[in-house]
Amino acid sequence: MDNDDVALKWDHEASRASAGAALAQIAAARPQALDARRTARRSKLPFKATLYSDSLLWRIEELGRSALDAYDRDDHVAGIVLTRATIETVAALNSLHRLVTRYEGGDIETLDATLMSMLMGSRVRDDRPDAINILNAVDRLTKTLPAFRALYDQLSEYAHPNDAGTASSFAVLDIVRLGATFTPRGEQYARRAWLLIECLATSLMLVMPLYAELSTAAPNFARLCDSDVADDDA
Repeated sequence: MDNDDVALKWDHEASRASAGAALAQIAAARPQALDARRTARRSKLPFKATLYSDSLLWRIEELGRSALDAYDRDDHVAGIVLTRATIETVAALNSLHRLVTRYEGGDIETLDATLMSMLMGSRVRDDRPDAINILNAVDRLTKTLPAFRALYDQLSEYAHPNDAGTASSFAVLDIVRLGATFTPRGEQYARRAWLLIECLATSLMLVMPLYAELSTAAPNFARLCDSDVADDDA
């Protein structure tokens, strides 16, 4: 291992540890089952919200764990693509958090339509509601973390077969001889490693606070939804 590699590992050690610790917490928090009867007395909407949040938690753990494994193997392009998907899922969790914690009752039809788009939405099936726009969700989270969208856009450069995700990641150009040498490290190895692990660690550390606040807000959300159903039946 050369000096640059030593410095790289040292610089990223704290972020690697933070990502691993966050993943351990997320894995431990994943529910094994969900009973709709325990989410609300009358309304089905709290069950839909909880089903979505719990499914997001499972997705985040799988994507985040796979991204961290890719980072450890120096498979940076794969890790960045997985990190981008992790960020999108965290953004979806944040959107659900805002929906549940800010709901004041009285607009059950809009609430149901939004939850159905989150939970059952599709871009290809005509029998499903339209899926949520994930870029809107990313931008919504950017209001809390101003650099979030800019980092997401950088990750997207690697997710597509642009220069960042092709030649710059897998080839070292020889300008003098007009040739290239292919290598798993390619150009800008240190920058890719930094982008991957910092984005991954930052996004994973948002998950448990959002999920915990959702759980805390669940009883009041259920009461509001039950009250809406009662009003509709009156």
